[in-house]
Amino acid sequence: MSKKHFDTIAAHYDEDIPTHVRKYLVEKKTALMRSRIPKGFQKGLDIGCGTGHHLHAMQKAGFDMKGTDFSAPILAQAALNSPNTPLFEADMRHIPLPTSSLDFAYTITALHHLPDAIAQKEAVAEAIRLLRPGGLFFIHELNCDAFWVKFYMEKIYPLSGGIDEGDECWVSVRNLRQWQKELGFEIVDFYQCTFIPHNIHKSIFPFALRLERWLEKISKHKAGAHYLLSLQKKS
Repeated sequence: MSKKHFDTIAAHYDEDIPTHVRKYLVEKKTALMRSRIPKGFQKGLDIGCGTGHHLHAMQKAGFDMKGTDFSAPILAQAALNSPNTPLFEADMRHIPLPTSSLDFAYTITALHHLPDAIAQKEAVAEAIRLLRPGGLFFIHELNCDAFWVKFYMEKIYPLSGGIDEGDECWVSVRNLRQWQKELGFEIVDFYQCTFIPHNIHKSIFPFALRLERWLEKISKHKAGAHYLLSLQKKS
């Protein structure tokens, strides 16, 4: 997906997900990371920060955050949602920060916007470069290794005219496992969770939450449409 696409949709980017769903997802995803970040880890980077909601939540939690995205108009929206946070424009494969300068970094449903697996590998390598030994890189993505999720994201979701258009390169967990040795990291956690459709109405949202919690409980977090992969840089 092109930079031009995100520049074009920047002003109405947040309209793709209702406010009540976005608030829930921001809290859920940032809470998952906070529970995995060791005490003493402070310096973090949101890679592909979008309009800055996750970035702001992590900053409010007390972390020393920076954010980067490849779209200047998107970053302008992030500056409104996460004021006083350092932001800069960059391709996630070439981030102008020093080697081993971060305790942790994360990317939330951004890697699949890169054109192919080679570009994704380059982005992961760049994130690992930025981490100090023992640092953590969190990848939040859609579990499109599951056929039903891939079908929904490629055939149904694009009909809404939202952020994803159906030509995305989904991030394969199998690829990430294969890159561990070469890129100098190990996968220390793989957490899957179910999902609430992005356009679910507020009136049935409480029921959907109860259903999601039940599905996660019976699956023991081994099935779901989303995953959180935790990568640790080797010492």
